[in-house]
Amino acid sequence: MPLITGHLWNTPYWQEVLRTNPQCAQQLMDHLWLSRAESTIAGYTRALRTWIVWAEDRGKVVLPAAEADVAAFLLQQGRVDKTPAPTGQRAAALRWLHKNAQLPDPTDGCATRALIAAKSRLLKTGQNRKKEITPAILEKLVETAAQRSGGGFMIIAYMNISFAAFLRFQEARALLWEDIQDTKDGMIINIKKAKNDQTRAGKTTYISYSGGSTCAVTSLRRWKAYAKPQDAAQPIFTQHSKLVSYSYMSQQVKLLLNRIGEQSTQYALHSWRAGGASLAAQRGVSREDIQRHGRWKDPLSLQPYINPSPEQKYAVTRVLITPPTATKTHKDHNTMNTTPTRTAHLSAPRNQQHKHHQAFP
Repeated sequence: MPLITGHLWNTPYWQEVLRTNPQCAQQLMDHLWLSRAESTIAGYTRALRTWIVWAEDRGKVVLPAAEADVAAFLLQQGRVDKTPAPTGQRAAALRWLHKNAQLPDPTDGCATRALIAAKSRLLKTGQNRKKEITPAILEKLVETAAQRSGGGFMIIAYMNISFAAFLRFQEARALLWEDIQDTKDGMIINIKKAKNDQTRAGKTTYISYSGGSTCAVTSLRRWKAYAKPQDAAQPIFTQHSKLVSYSYMSQQVKLLLNRIGEQSTQYALHSWRAGGASLAAQRGVSREDIQRHGRWKDPLSLQPYINPSPEQKYAVTRVLITPPTATKTHKDHNTMNTTPTRTAHLSAPRNQQHKHHQAFP
């Protein structure tokens, strides 16, 4: 990061900031790196370091970058890419750097735009969509994890709460014991740090007590009783007093998936988030409630997570092919008016219209 900020300080804009506001110039620079999510800044930093080394090795100007140099950089760096995402991130990093120095965007040239478009078209070979975790699979995973030494309390708590709260891994990893509030109906999770919460306002997610082996409330309480945290500010998900990593948690759940006969390569840690959201949709929870519960910023970002049940997918054509029911005939002054009744599958019986949806595990 100091390597990148050094180039920013040398630009006319930041030189002016330093000259006119020397007392707060460093604070303004620090806030520049807080304007994006940590994962985004980490990706930008890797891309910009690569750009700086590439440009300096060839005697090119780092900042402001020439459009032709940026196009050549993206072309050479992208030769081994298997997806268009790395090229897009490198371009976004350079765009962000120049924007925050009030310099022209070097990625707006026709050569660069054509390169990005070509990468997007040629390297997209179809989505490698991971499978969702289903209630049946979750039950088997919990049963298998419970056979571990120590009862597998931590991994069971992680799986159940990720499924019920639609948690991203980073959200689960950042949870502290003080973020959990027990209630008579279950618990409230205070998620202080979410991927799309740029202002760090925090989000709350309510988890109801459901009973059974996949109950998030019960499994988290069991893990707490076993772990015996000495401080409420301690992280919830730890292994040997260390915060769990993505690779460790991914390895653990894939071992469990293999043991129950599932192909672990078809799943990822996000499968729990997707599985919970899909199950909620299949059981009639509104998209708005799912979006709120899972902290999705907009409905479009939620859409890929929802996988309708086969029954819901067949329902569209059933509307088209279901024969109409018998019609009622009314005669009025020798004029016949027919009013067909609704088909049965479009209008539920009155005693079922207010039936409560079954709660997801």
